[in-house]
Amino acid sequence: MIGIYFILISLNFAVIYCVRETEYYDILGVSPNAPLPQIKRSYRQLAKKYHPDLNKAKDAEDQFKKIAHAYEVLSDDKKRRIYDQHGKKGLDQNSGSGPGGSFFGSFSDLFGSNFGFNFGGGRNSQRKGSDMEFEIDVSLYELYHGCILKFPHSKNILKYGGMKGELERRDTVIEVIIERGLPNGHRFEFEQSGDEGEDFIPGDIIFVIRQKNNQKFQRIGDDLKTKMKISLVESLTGFTRTFKHVNGEMETISRKDVTSPGVVIKYPGLGMPIRDFPSEKGDLLVVFEIEFPKKINNRQKKQLRSLLAKK
Repeated sequence: MIGIYFILISLNFAVIYCVRETEYYDILGVSPNAPLPQIKRSYRQLAKKYHPDLNKAKDAEDQFKKIAHAYEVLSDDKKRRIYDQHGKKGLDQNSGSGPGGSFFGSFSDLFGSNFGFNFGGGRNSQRKGSDMEFEIDVSLYELYHGCILKFPHSKNILKYGGMKGELERRDTVIEVIIERGLPNGHRFEFEQSGDEGEDFIPGDIIFVIRQKNNQKFQRIGDDLKTKMKISLVESLTGFTRTFKHVNGEMETISRKDVTSPGVVIKYPGLGMPIRDFPSEKGDLLVVFEIEFPKKINNRQKKQLRSLLAKK
């Protein structure tokens, strides 16, 4: 896919085209703004799917080469910047390399010789810039349903074609994907997304989930806990109650047995989504509080003694 943008210059109305290629992003199935961890995840999935040892389709090896070459470019800060600004021609002018290079090297670097995960590399020996860490306040509702949070980010990058060490400012957007059931304190690490410099590797940008307090529900792992008041009559004869769940929907619970003050009743499947199995849910734990009448008359006392007297 090639996006074409044009500017009409006054006087002679010359047309200048600025062309940006997205082919490598399309091959990996990510957007041009995708952070490195997302690119790595997509590459892992596609590389396993099309690896010639695992996929015997006729076009599997060719597809694997394209995937590996796209990752080789997009996982390298310098190559990615050149590709973003100048496309394949810019890469050819700077390195002379193209598809058909050491594509199996990219695979083994990422997966290891036995499909383990090894993120080592020569650049790790260089000095690394400072990491930046931010906390994200996320509601239980957002953690239940999942969402995508976008954060504008401005950083220094090495200027292509400029003097050695010359920097320019680039504005980007970092997308943080909140999966359903994500735990409090989860860390998102966007590797090498910080400021660039001539003599160091960019630091990481880290986002840490901070779960907002909820007035009605307490989260305990995959379970939810809440308090509910019922009347004395309901505690003795049973009840059916409808309430607004943390997911925003109305849910109904019921009980036929006697409910003692402070008892905790478990309602399966009404908790938080389980992260690795979001179609499954934890439990809802309800602590019942009994509301006693403030006053009863003598006739009511007599009726109660008659009903509750031991026989």
